[in-house]
Amino acid sequence: MAKFKLSKSILVIGVIICALITLMTNKPPKAKDADAPQTEFSAERAFTHVEAIAQKPHMMSTDEHRKVREYIIEECEKLGLETSVQATTAIFDFRGSVSAGYVYNVIAVLKGTEDGPALMVTGHYDSQPNTLGAADDGVAIASMLEAARALKKLPQLKNDVIFLFSDGEESGLFGAQAFVKEHPLRDRIGLVLNLEARGSKGTSFTYEVSENNGWIMREYGKAVRYPIASSLAYEVYKLMSNNSDFTVHKMAGYSGFNTAFIEDYVDYHSMTDSPENLDLRSLQHQGSYVLDISKHFGNLELVDPKSPDLVYFNIWGFKMISYPKSWNLFIIVLILILFTGVLILGIRNKEISVWRFLVSFLVFIVSLGLSLGAVYLLAKGIKNWYPWYNNFYDANFYNVSYYFAVFSFVCLYFFSLIYAILIKKLKQINLWMGVLLFGVILMIGIELYIPTGLFLAAVPLLLILSFLFILFILKWKDDQKRKQILLTIIFIPIITSILPMVKILFVTFSLEMAFGGAFLMVLLIGCVLPVLLSAIKAQRWFPMMFSLVLAIMFFLLAHINSGYTPDKPLQSKLMYVQNVDTYESLWVAPLGYMDDWKAYFFDDAKEEALTEIFPHAGRIRLKNKAAWTPVEEPELQVIMDTICDGKRILTLNIASCRGGENAQFYIHKDAEITHMLINHLELTDQNFFEVNYGDYYFFNFYGMQEQGLELTIYTKPEAEFELIMLDKKLGLPIFEENQKMPANIIPAAGYEANQHVVRKSWKL
Repeated sequence: MAKFKLSKSILVIGVIICALITLMTNKPPKAKDADAPQTEFSAERAFTHVEAIAQKPHMMSTDEHRKVREYIIEECEKLGLETSVQATTAIFDFRGSVSAGYVYNVIAVLKGTEDGPALMVTGHYDSQPNTLGAADDGVAIASMLEAARALKKLPQLKNDVIFLFSDGEESGLFGAQAFVKEHPLRDRIGLVLNLEARGSKGTSFTYEVSENNGWIMREYGKAVRYPIASSLAYEVYKLMSNNSDFTVHKMAGYSGFNTAFIEDYVDYHSMTDSPENLDLRSLQHQGSYVLDISKHFGNLELVDPKSPDLVYFNIWGFKMISYPKSWNLFIIVLILILFTGVLILGIRNKEISVWRFLVSFLVFIVSLGLSLGAVYLLAKGIKNWYPWYNNFYDANFYNVSYYFAVFSFVCLYFFSLIYAILIKKLKQINLWMGVLLFGVILMIGIELYIPTGLFLAAVPLLLILSFLFILFILKWKDDQKRKQILLTIIFIPIITSILPMVKILFVTFSLEMAFGGAFLMVLLIGCVLPVLLSAIKAQRWFPMMFSLVLAIMFFLLAHINSGYTPDKPLQSKLMYVQNVDTYESLWVAPLGYMDDWKAYFFDDAKEEALTEIFPHAGRIRLKNKAAWTPVEEPELQVIMDTICDGKRILTLNIASCRGGENAQFYIHKDAEITHMLINHLELTDQNFFEVNYGDYYFFNFYGMQEQGLELTIYTKPEAEFELIMLDKKLGLPIFEENQKMPANIIPAAGYEANQHVVRKSWKL
């Protein structure tokens, strides 16, 4: 076997070490213990709040939800904060889809010395139905309480800091909407920091900011000790349909930041989102954001924080770089000049061949296509081979990190194979220039569609083209040692800025869209192509075989860890539904993987739409007859039924007599509704009355109260119609011992698992 020359060894070893260090150091700061100074944020102190909050699921309208709210109020009052509760109904009506909820926002104010615009820090205290909510969003609540305690030990800030412990985020962003529409403090908000989580560990990542963010991001860089932020994530998130409380605040015109940690995505909205599984370093990181931003922005003028957008990203660890988006055109022109100059110099020096360069561009496209295609097919195959993965969001099982390694090495395998075949014919410089041409095209595309993500292409292009320009001008072609050392140096910022983004994309989209992370991985391979080519020159087929062996090894590790156990339980979705009008009861589940526990309920299952319960049902589900259990039926009371101005006006009180937390209502379109009020709030979206969703108007209501829901309907005067209520309560009835959930099974995320639904209809 040929041996590496020293210069090539420096390059390959240097890049490998840099990649390993980048992955190993891409972690939150060390958690501070309870003995940390009182003016500092301590994750260990904050963790006591997480333990208090995340004992049980605390969905809206549950007893545990009330206990969590009372705990927050008590802790805020202990700190001497001006504490109040906003109890009200909020409505989310959009394109004919209506949801409403009764919320209890807790607002606590740390007074400043002046009465100008305030900083608002917000996180939600409600949880999804089947999760303990330690990370989502217990960490936010704990961070706010611990940061408020630390701020009380520091000199008084100039601005008020408003802590909004919002309610109803999981069900429909209701608490945030109630605040921006009704609360007296809504007009005093100068800046917002929203805290979220989509996993149980990892760095707290500022993934979303408001538009016109130039000033706030410059100050953010000064304020935060451990900043992790990317304007690329900001652009990508704008293209996605995801919402959080911060969405509501942005729509209200507030400036601010949205931050979250997202690793161990498998714990998101799961019973495994527990205090035991929470990484205290993530709590420390998110808490440090609250304290640092409060201390900094709490003493700044927040009258008009809007200014043109910045491009910003982390170049190494917590080191963040930013520049005005207006510089993009200059950077693009500079890169085009460098690219043209390198191309001309290379052709003049007979280092670059035009036809080889163009063929190399096509080679990169083919390599990219094969890599992404292989990852797509492999991810699809994995979901078929291990169907229980699909019970989780984005098929994200506990072993998913092994698959990320598999996908990365599969990409490297195809590059190693193709470039090993073609390196002698096309030569190294042509192959690399082909990659750079793709980078230039990508850069222009980014500028057109996601301009603040330009750094993704601009940083590697600037560094690599500058290196090649110097190489040709100074004629360092034969000075291999100097060339390889300089290459190693320029590859460091490329790796440290792009590799963490590869990881973030893999974690964000998991197996469902694994090609997103794979695409960025391919770009990184292309940027550091000389490393791969050096290894190929030394031992032609070794990189290919090495990549294949590692891909197989990580796949085997994933397989070994593919089972579900009490420590890594399977999410399973099951509902029990009753129609009290027809005296019919059913077990209901989605199609898909049938675990042993769920199979017990479906010995004679049918695959049909659930029209017995949901009038608009179109989705095919599994359903099986179930034993009947006595149940308290919902009650409807007619408060008013009158004719006025040619309209029949009905005011109804509808209540769940069994303490149901949520409900769904269907009103037959025979009513021809023109106006409707929910708890005295009028629906403003006329699409609700006009959009064709079948034969019924329908809406959801979350947070049912003991006193019931008041509904006022304006119909045609002679209208007679049907009103249907689906009364939903957490928990399943147990008829036999075998129906108890085993230790290796937990309820799935969402509002159609571990639910007891009762249907009742009335003629009005």
